[in-house]
Amino acid sequence: MLLQGKDYTNWRRGAPAIAGIASRDARARIALRATVESASIVVHADAKLTDAPRRATSIAFVYADSRITSDVKAGENRGVKLAHDHVVRAFESRPLTAAAGSFVVRLPRPAEAGSHPTLVAFVQDVASGDVLQTLALPLEGCR
Repeated sequence: MLLQGKDYTNWRRGAPAIAGIASRDARARIALRATVESASIVVHADAKLTDAPRRATSIAFVYADSRITSDVKAGENRGVKLAHDHVVRAFESRPLTAAAGSFVVRLPRPAEAGSHPTLVAFVQDVASGDVLQTLALPLEGCR
């Protein structure tokens, strides 16, 4: 399991560590707006660091959906239909070069969509891998 971008081997006893991270104030703010088009999702985002930027940061945009199925054609699972959830279908990352920034990103929509499409954005400290803020925007029902 990864916790704040680091390997966390004691994940079975992770409640205190997870609660500790969850209790901290976010170190960035993200605002998202999305327009769903037939072949893409146009993302409008504003990001702002809440404390002074000390190192390089980036903002990433992810389109994910669930209930993607695949038919296994070989190996020990041959003939089995597998279902996959939270599958990343598109990913874009941009540097956040100042304490705040505005972005417009176009993410492609997959030809065969699953269910529960979601747009996720996160601001990350590039050097440490720490995630400063994450925001998920469900796109269910958007056409």
